Amino acid sequence: MVSEAAVRSRTFEAGKAIVFDSVVAVFEDLGYTILRANRNSGIVSAEGALEEPARSLFAEFLRKRQAVAGALVEDVGGSTRVTLALAMRTEVTEQTTEVSVSGTGETETSFSFKTTISSDGDELQWKEEAVLEAAAYQDAFDRIEQAVIDRS
Repeated sequence: MVSEAAVRSRTFEAGKAIVFDSVVAVFEDLGYTILRANRNSGIVSAEGALEEPARSLFAEFLRKRQAVAGALVEDVGGSTRVTLALAMRTEVTEQTTEVSVSGTGETETSFSFKTTISSDGDELQWKEEAVLEAAAYQDAFDRIEQAVIDRS
């Protein structure tokens, strides 16, 4: 059995800048709004939902509900590792989202998702449901790999 961490991570034989730009481009191509993209830290956070018919398993994942995604892009000994976190949010109004991604080199990368809902001045905290289906991650990594090839 493949571990959850193995499903969420992939190493690419390309520089960090190319891989980072590829991750951002794939998210944007699939209808995400980029909330934060910092090449130095390697962190990308995004949210969105597709309004068009699904074109792939990854797009189908995005279309079900509002998607929240995070990526950590880091140098690892001449290669670049991407770790993804995908989550789904139930429909709510007046929301802001924070996607926190932290990496500590060779150790486990952690992701957390938090949505703040404003309603008459009160704030409610909502947790998103993590997406664990390997097929969604595989499709995302296939698209990132193609984007890396196109940029190399």
